[in-house]
Amino acid sequence: MKLRKHFALRHWILVISVILITLLAGSPVIKYCIALAAGTTPSISSPAQGQALNTSSVLITGIADVNSSVDVYIDNVLSGTTVAAGDGSWSFSTGTLAEAAHNVYATTLGSSGETLTSTTVNFQIDLTPPVVSITKPVDNSYVNLPEIQGVTEPEAVVTISVYGKQNKVTADLFGNWSYFDPGLPEGTNSVTVTAVDKAGNVGNPSTRTFTLDMTRPVVLPDLFPGDDMTNVPVSISAYVFIREKSPIDPTAFQSAIRLTEFVSDTVYRTVNGTVYNSVYTNVYGEQIYRLKFKPETLLRISARYRVEVNPLLSDPAGNLVMPRNWTFTTVGDVYGENPHGNYINNVNTCVNCHKPHTATDSKLVRPPGSPLKSMDNYCNACHDGTSAPFVSNWSMPYLHNVQVSIDSVIGSGSCTACHNPHLTWVPENPNLLQDYYLYLHNDPTNPYLPNSSEQELCESCHEGTIKDDPRVNYIRYQYKKSNITTGVPEDYSLCLRCHDGGKAVNIAVYYSGPSGHFLIPLDGSPINGYMPCADCHETHGSENIKLLKNKLGHNKVQAFKAGSLWDTDTERRFCTGCHNGLTELYGITVKFDATIPGHETGNPDQCSRCHGGSTVAAAHAPVVPK
Repeated sequence: MKLRKHFALRHWILVISVILITLLAGSPVIKYCIALAAGTTPSISSPAQGQALNTSSVLITGIADVNSSVDVYIDNVLSGTTVAAGDGSWSFSTGTLAEAAHNVYATTLGSSGETLTSTTVNFQIDLTPPVVSITKPVDNSYVNLPEIQGVTEPEAVVTISVYGKQNKVTADLFGNWSYFDPGLPEGTNSVTVTAVDKAGNVGNPSTRTFTLDMTRPVVLPDLFPGDDMTNVPVSISAYVFIREKSPIDPTAFQSAIRLTEFVSDTVYRTVNGTVYNSVYTNVYGEQIYRLKFKPETLLRISARYRVEVNPLLSDPAGNLVMPRNWTFTTVGDVYGENPHGNYINNVNTCVNCHKPHTATDSKLVRPPGSPLKSMDNYCNACHDGTSAPFVSNWSMPYLHNVQVSIDSVIGSGSCTACHNPHLTWVPENPNLLQDYYLYLHNDPTNPYLPNSSEQELCESCHEGTIKDDPRVNYIRYQYKKSNITTGVPEDYSLCLRCHDGGKAVNIAVYYSGPSGHFLIPLDGSPINGYMPCADCHETHGSENIKLLKNKLGHNKVQAFKAGSLWDTDTERRFCTGCHNGLTELYGITVKFDATIPGHETGNPDQCSRCHGGSTVAAAHAPVVPK
């Protein structure tokens, strides 16, 4: 019985010992003790594998059997012998090593006399400080990105000191490094960089001074001749004013302005000329470049011209200009008499349009035998490019041919729906846009009195001098485009006059509330409101339905073609004509995110399904669904 108990006790002691050893097997002490008992292969603790050192004398350390003799080999040659201490640690100091790559390993004798060899450790002696250089930006240069690039030793740590901040980056395996700081302010900056290589050597600093300019040159809306100006002298020069804080090379201005003549709706002719430039500082302290394009010869009479600022013009930092373009029309037949408004001085000009003896209607405008009272034939008799400029896009298949008379009565002619042929030309209304007089009678005894000359002419009840009464307001309908609009609905009153749901589809309703097309410009334009009609629509005619333009955007324009059918594909191509991340409108670009549900290629839904509910709503006041 006692023997069994003794055996059982030894058995449990053995079991418990095995369990403890198993639990502690991961302990370095246990591993070390087990290894010593069996004869340990020596190991090297330092230097580490691949380590770079900035000293020529290296202390080699490691672990081996207690009190064992350790042979140390440097570059495969026995360098010396040391003895492991009571804890198995050993160390060996090398002599002076050359600045180069080296290797080290150690050997000891095992319990049976065999040679035990450690793993070979490769290390580098590097006593030379790294050279760091800045490759970008170039010293005293202009740049449009807050990025600093350079070259140094591979995997060196580079410290960049700029604008009171220090940041560290690590060079790649080829020694290239870069630092991007979106918070770096525009203006002159000085940057200093230093490098510390893998060995700890500190290199000499490198310094650059540069000017950060991320602002694009802006063509101011102070255009001359003015946008859509008429009666422009044929001896005119075109002027452009560009706001830019950095100095632009004058030679860059030679191709900055392009002037073309509209020969027809599809044919254009380049006008040769010379660009002159000067620079001044305005009252706000801004640097303004004044460019003058002087044609080599006189312009043609009754011709329409287009002025374009070269979109490739850039400042010294490489920022492209926010371009601008506009049109003007030269004076008509200089030997003829202007029939518009001139009747005040010469009533004989009235017979240019009116036939007092042969007309068959009360306004004396309908020729004998004419079934329609259309003004278009009268207008085009002159506005065909002969004695007056031709009407742009009049030959297109889709025309703005709403039949509204000069008195706002449906059923007359399309020209007089927007133009008043009886007005006298003034610079404030160069295209003779419709106007009216407004006076609120507020007569409780006669609530039917008209308040507007559009309802009834003031002269029906008053002498003509009533219009000089300060209580009478003179209002001119506006058709402002991108260069001059401020974005208020009144700037588009000529269009909204009909497009109010009365005479044409109601567009006015979209110019009185929230709209995704309410714009704040980036290109210096005066707009701060609703997008003008003329950004999407042609005025007189188009090759596209809905009078849509065949080129969308102001810069990096996109071609657009729409047939007679408005379908999903047409609507998507129309919307992405600007919403593509590339095309600019007032300096603004908007991306099209194809990952949004509904935006996938081939999706059968129109954009308006989510962005307004109808094509008209989505185009004029788009909404962003929540």
